[in-house]
Order: sequence, then C-alpha cells, then structure tokens
Amino acid sequence: MSLVQDSRRPMSTMPPQVLLDTLVSEGEWTSVYTAHRTGENTVALKVHSRQRLANSMDSQRRALREWSALQALIHLPSPFAVDLKFAMSDDQFLYLGMTKGGGGDMLSMLQARGPLPAEATRFYAAEILLALGHMHSFDLVYRNLKPEHVVVGLDGHVMLCDMSVAYKMEGRVGATPPPTGDISIIGTPEYIAPELLLSRAACEVSDFWALVCFVCELLTGFTPFVVIGHEQDVHLLLRRIIHDPIEIGRARSEERRVG
Repeated sequence: MSLVQDSRRPMSTMPPQVLLDTLVSEGEWTSVYTAHRTGENTVALKVHSRQRLANSMDSQRRALREWSALQALIHLPSPFAVDLKFAMSDDQFLYLGMTKGGGGDMLSMLQARGPLPAEATRFYAAEILLALGHMHSFDLVYRNLKPEHVVVGLDGHVMLCDMSVAYKMEGRVGATPPPTGDISIIGTPEYIAPELLLSRAACEVSDFWALVCFVCELLTGFTPFVVIGHEQDVHLLLRRIIHDPIEIGRARSEERRVG
C-alpha cells in the first residue's frame, strides 16, 4: 500500500478506544475524519502519518505549530475556535481529536448560496473577530483565514479550524509587533497582508487584514484584489495588495466592464 493510502486509511492501527466514522477531507499533509470515543461526543480527528512527518520538514513544522497553538488554548478555549479534546499516537500515526463543526465550511456555503446578506456577514465576521482576538490574547497569530477554514456548526455559529500555520509572537513588548519572527509568506495569496510581502513579521494586523478580505468575499463573492479573467496571475494580485486600496465590489464591477 502506498504512503498516500496509508495516511488516509489508519483503520487497522487505530487505538481501540477511538472509533472512526467517515472521511471528511484529505489534504497534502493530513486526513480528517469524524470519530468518537466510547460514550463521548463526535469529534473531528486529524490524522498525521509518522512516515510523512519524517520525510517532510514542512509537515513537521505544521504539526508542531498546530500542537503548540492547541496546547496554548486548551485551558481557556473559545467557542469560536477549534478546541483540542484529546491527542494520542501509535507506531504509524498521530491523532488529534478536536471540536467538530457539523454544518460544513463557509466555502461550501458560498459555493451553494452565493454572496451573503450584510446582516449574516456582520454576524459571522463578529464571531471570527472574537476568535482572532482570543488567539491574539495568547500572542498567537492565526495566519490562515479563508472560507474553507471556517466551519459552521449545526447551531449556526462559526468556528476557526486548522491551526497548522498559527505562530507564536516571541519577544514582543506591549502591543508592538515582535522584533524577530517568522516572516515567511504563508497562506492563500488573496488573503496575505502587505506587510508580509514586504518581509515584515506577522502580527495581529495580518489577521485583521485577512478578515477584511474575508468579509469582502462573503459580501461579493470575490476577495478585493482579484482581477476577473486574471485569477491565476499571482504577481498581479500581489502588486495590487501592496499598492491598491481595498474596494469592496471592485472585482464584480470589473467583471461587468469586461462583459
């Protein structure tokens, strides 16, 4: 069996106290299942292949970042961010059991319904802002905001998931950005803050920038710097992020002009 198949099918080596239900998603680094322990609620179970971790420094960094962020938040969880319920391992896999959002992610919602009304957008943005603020109170920068990383619960409330690029701001004084830190460009280009493109360290402002881009996408179906017809031109996108102001609805108006 190949590595990909091994990492996606841990059933044969699952710890006996954990029961897998269904496969939710398969990523480059991990797979996510719904699962439960006897007598407990269903969780989202993220599965890391030890062999993949051993062969990839990037996957190791992501796993350690997520573990560190979840550990930092575990004693004071936010209802709007994923919470670690348990962690375990065996000879082949690492398992993280986390809060499950039962209503799917916001990317699926946007694809099914299109842009959202202002009232709904305001509601979701407020809850995401509370989640980001909670992480910031622990000096954590999320760095990964986009619709597929916001899940909707059956109760209609949202929750941030995937802490794999969350980053601890070390050495900061008061509210100033950290003097040193991870200045690598991580995340989806449409949401990257301009200071990161200028080789400055990430801080809370980077998350707030991504939130504004997220709100634009909820309202219009587009992030603010996308040029219709040139969606694959990343260099054009990044130039616009650095030099242009945010204008909600710009992509839609340009689409009308092109048409």
